[in-house]
Amino acid sequence: MQDRFTTWGENQNSEGLLLAVLFDQDKLLARLYVYPKKSLEKEHETTIIEDWGSGKEVDLPDAAQVIERSLSEDSILPEDILIKETGKLRRMQNEWAYHVLSNKLWQSFLDELEQLKSKADELKDYSADIFDQSKSLWERLLAQKRDRNISQEKLDTIKGDLNAVFDKLKELRKEHIKHQDQESIKIKDKFDEQIAKIQALVKADNANYRDLFEKLKLIQADIRKERMRKAHKQNLFDTVSKIFEELSSKRKSYGAEKVQRRLQGLEEVLAKMERSLDRDRKDLDYQNRRADHPGTSQLEAQLRQAKINLIQDKIRSKEEKLADIINTYEKLKKRNPERDNANAGKENSKEIKKKEDGAKKTKEKKEPGKKQEGNKEDPIVSAEDTQDKIPENSADEKNNNAIQKEPNE
Repeated sequence: MQDRFTTWGENQNSEGLLLAVLFDQDKLLARLYVYPKKSLEKEHETTIIEDWGSGKEVDLPDAAQVIERSLSEDSILPEDILIKETGKLRRMQNEWAYHVLSNKLWQSFLDELEQLKSKADELKDYSADIFDQSKSLWERLLAQKRDRNISQEKLDTIKGDLNAVFDKLKELRKEHIKHQDQESIKIKDKFDEQIAKIQALVKADNANYRDLFEKLKLIQADIRKERMRKAHKQNLFDTVSKIFEELSSKRKSYGAEKVQRRLQGLEEVLAKMERSLDRDRKDLDYQNRRADHPGTSQLEAQLRQAKINLIQDKIRSKEEKLADIINTYEKLKKRNPERDNANAGKENSKEIKKKEDGAKKTKEKKEPGKKQEGNKEDPIVSAEDTQDKIPENSADEKNNNAIQKEPNE
């Protein structure tokens, strides 16, 4: 591409000038050599226009003025110099700027490739980061080729070097996968040993189901965190699932005595809540009667209404909790076949049913026509009820949350 240009012009005093323009690729600028026509010898004029301007390697005569202008400027001509071939000079400036920037972009790709080659040579193990960098470089090269900023010939010159980097990474990746397989087997063996110990304890007559359940949960959580082959991890979760099922089966036959204690605990909670509700209802009745007391100021009335609202919210919340606790009680009662044959159990069941009906009537009376929403708070249950119960879906947890996918599979 032509990197020089000569033309006649004049300064602001209409004095003739000969301009020799040289585009400097390294510095991304144009260098203007200015020669006043009145002091320019014919021999020098020929040298500048015919020899230097046509690309011959000749030395320019000493110029009266040398001006450097950036190619990023709107015009490389100073304001005090005018030429007739302004359009041609602007076109050459734009073409040269595009040429220089394209070369700089290509050189940046070459530098990046050299850095990748150097990093790949130093690798002892597979690096996903180097692979991603190499892939990114190739994708950007193809994008520039599609935009016609890089020719196919240039692309072919570096394709071999980039493929060599990918080949090195592929070999390292094979070794990396082999090493991961070995490490995965070691981790699986470690968990197999822990699970075997738990399994032996589950079969013992004096098994502590609560403790075994918590230990099994911890093992399951540790398996989930480990980086392992999918097949190894799946095998471990299947084994854990079977032990969960065995624990659940043993818990169901653990005996009616624990269920009986839990039912008694719930009955105590129900009695306390009923007494608490009675106090709240009496308090609400008192506040309602005081609301119509003569001589009450507006501020006092507003304060009393706010208090009434608070009490109503407390009653509503407790009634919802009471209904949930009764529901939990009924479910626990169905799990205890012996309780259905006990007179005390029948009497307590009737009493609880009566309280449930009373709670519903109270709510319907206070909020007629209002649809009741499901409880959004956890029911209050005894400590044993919350700690001893094994979730029925523990064995299925593996199918939803437990398995971590390996990036290489």
